[in-house]
Amino acid sequence: MIRRNATKLKTQMLKVKTNVVIIFFLVFLLSMAFGCARTVTQVLDFGTQMGVSVKFREKIDVTNNRYFMVLSTSESFSIALPPPDSMDEFLEPGDLPQTGSIADYYTDYYSTWSGYIVVDETGYYINKGPFFIGDSTTREVLSTLPELTDTISFNFRLSQIFGSTIPDTIYFDIICANYPNGAEKFLKDHIAPPVRTISKVSGSLASGSVAENTVLSGSQDIINWAVEVQ
Repeated sequence: MIRRNATKLKTQMLKVKTNVVIIFFLVFLLSMAFGCARTVTQVLDFGTQMGVSVKFREKIDVTNNRYFMVLSTSESFSIALPPPDSMDEFLEPGDLPQTGSIADYYTDYYSTWSGYIVVDETGYYINKGPFFIGDSTTREVLSTLPELTDTISFNFRLSQIFGSTIPDTIYFDIICANYPNGAEKFLKDHIAPPVRTISKVSGSLASGSVAENTVLSGSQDIINWAVEVQ
């Protein structure tokens, strides 16, 4: 009788242990399932606007300079670099170089741009590509020119440059070029290299500081910048 009861007790204990193992295994499976569900249902919030701030060593000069932000969907987009890297001028699409072929500017540079923002003595403007030789370029007013300081700041809708299809990665450069009437116009300062990029995910931020270049006028010398997708 005692041996039979001992056997029965061992059987019951074995069942309890088995049930406990099964319960722990089920709990583990459920936790894994909920964890996977949380990962799968995570949704990224994509921004619709971009905010830009650029600080110069001294107050900007919109009479003698123009200030640009060029944007592209391509890492290999090109801009005209100053001598000795290139003898090409830095020009807005539609402006004519003092020497050389305007067709080369469209082939080498403007064909790689998605669009650009420009600041001059009349205000802030945005111009969406693509750019083709012979086509008229129409600036869209972004904002009026505020009181001049050492900082340029502006916001724009990403669709104003890229249309309805915003790229996952946006490539850009920020540029100051001298822009005298009737004379050659060259890039003076910019924030690349390296190639600058930012994600279209809302809250993405790209920023940097640039060593002062006292060879340049203070109105041409970029010292820090920040770009945010909102």
